[in-house]
Amino acid sequence: LARNPGWRPLNLREWITRTFGKSIAEKYLIPYNEKIWKRPPDQISADWVFIPGRLPQPDVRSLIRSAAGIPTTGYVENAYFYYPARGGIQALYDSVLSKLKRAASHAKIVVSERVERIKRVKDEYIINDKYRVNRIVSTILLPELVIAMDAPEDVIKAATGLDYNQVVVVGIALDKTAPDQHWIYVPQKNIIFHRYAWISNYSPYNAPRGKSAIIAEITIPKGQAVDLEKITEEAVKGFEKLEIFTEENILFVKAWYHRYGYPVYTLDHVGRRRTIIEWLEEQGVKTMGRWGQWHYWNMDKVYEHVQKTINNFVI
Repeated sequence: LARNPGWRPLNLREWITRTFGKSIAEKYLIPYNEKIWKRPPDQISADWVFIPGRLPQPDVRSLIRSAAGIPTTGYVENAYFYYPARGGIQALYDSVLSKLKRAASHAKIVVSERVERIKRVKDEYIINDKYRVNRIVSTILLPELVIAMDAPEDVIKAATGLDYNQVVVVGIALDKTAPDQHWIYVPQKNIIFHRYAWISNYSPYNAPRGKSAIIAEITIPKGQAVDLEKITEEAVKGFEKLEIFTEENILFVKAWYHRYGYPVYTLDHVGRRRTIIEWLEEQGVKTMGRWGQWHYWNMDKVYEHVQKTINNFVI
């Protein structure tokens, strides 16, 4: 039914059920999505998964083999990937910045300054009352961007109503080797995190020989207070419940809090986002990135959008 040309899901729950079937939906995908989004899937739009090309369509034979316990490779692009040997994913940003500095010796690069005000004056923009530029490409969070630009009330209302989840990442150094795994999704309600990853498997330099590093990801609804210590304790207990390791294996634990983790596709997401983006386009401002576009995009999709935007620039 999900492949019928005229069918369009009303919400995420309907898309999951009609794409994967009742059993997989109820036993795995619905509880998992309730966990990561912190709300029932019927309150989430299906647009972000239903857009053609956003996600690969599941192969029925692979689903059956996997459900029967037969090892499958799944999607090759997920099974095999490149990752920086040193410096983590931050190394990609550092490399781009380094090349930019070498290539644009005439440009002024300013870092660690918060954008408070953006004023348009004819064909130019004045940022924080001191930087004058003729083009703006922004990755700033949409609510903060439109406030800085003193947007009309309807645009600011649309932006401040955009939803998101906060994220806590708990990292644990272990005195044991890692299994041959990368990331694992956890739908069980009695475990606080929705997924974990053996980050030490991403590079041989991510942990000393004989040791390993694992991270867990926990989402918290927008505006909800975050008790970092409590979340960390529950994450460690969750790993122990899953028998991933014991307390004796732990070398040390550290947690990181990110206010903005995932854009949430509420049922009114499309309308709100359209109001904002259309107004920004009228102002000549381009936006990029997960938060500049308010889309649940990974790095590959962000890069694709950046290339497309740059190629369409009229100099």
